[in-house]
Amino acid sequence: MRRIRVLSLFVLSGVSLTAQQATPPQPAHGVVQSADGTPVAGAIISGDFWKSCCPAEKELVKTASDGSFAFTHPTSYLRVSDDRFQPITIFVPPDDTEVRVILADAKKTNERIRTCSPKKRPKRVGNWFRFVLPPDTKIKRVLDTDTISYYVNFPKSDFRLHIWSGPTLGGEEVDERLMRDSLGFTERWIRSRDGSAVGIDATGISKDRKSWRWFGTLQDVATYSGVTDTTAQYFDEVIDGACLSLPITPTHQDSAKP
Repeated sequence: MRRIRVLSLFVLSGVSLTAQQATPPQPAHGVVQSADGTPVAGAIISGDFWKSCCPAEKELVKTASDGSFAFTHPTSYLRVSDDRFQPITIFVPPDDTEVRVILADAKKTNERIRTCSPKKRPKRVGNWFRFVLPPDTKIKRVLDTDTISYYVNFPKSDFRLHIWSGPTLGGEEVDERLMRDSLGFTERWIRSRDGSAVGIDATGISKDRKSWRWFGTLQDVATYSGVTDTTAQYFDEVIDGACLSLPITPTHQDSAKP
């Protein structure tokens, strides 16, 4: 019988995931289960882009009633999403594309985001997530065709927090390059007051022992990377002070194959 790799959220306990650079020669397939071995049906799994242009396309599949899944195209990583469980990103070795994914209970990692107060408050930026910019540092504002960015400097340094917003941003997926270059990382759902999963908050330590974070939903991202612990704490105060400006309908489980 062929060996099946068991992949789970052990990275939470400090065990790192090894990044693989090569694309697997065969499409990934396997099964998704909860911690007690129960098959997880209806989980959404996405991979990297199999077509770069035009338009760029990535594969999206849904687990069957027995928790099984199979990709049509090779992918070097898998993102597993089901808001009953903690989200997870897994790197697939090129020589072992049959995997068993073990999901952790989302209740242990949920992060609640408060609703913005209708009362007058300090000026905030962002679309769905709203952030207060710190007054004690340099901030650069950049307009693009359909996005707006704010670059917040850590005082007297070149370290920057990037707050990026736009209606077509699609920022719920964490930048996979940050994860590839990590000794370890964690992911958790950001939830609104009614319990809906409205985004993902991911943090990690890169191979050069620097901190990174990706806090995002479809229309807003706040991210930094390559910073010291002191700088990370400063930027985290901005991110953790965010509020939700309006109800959001979860979209992370749309458009997958049955």
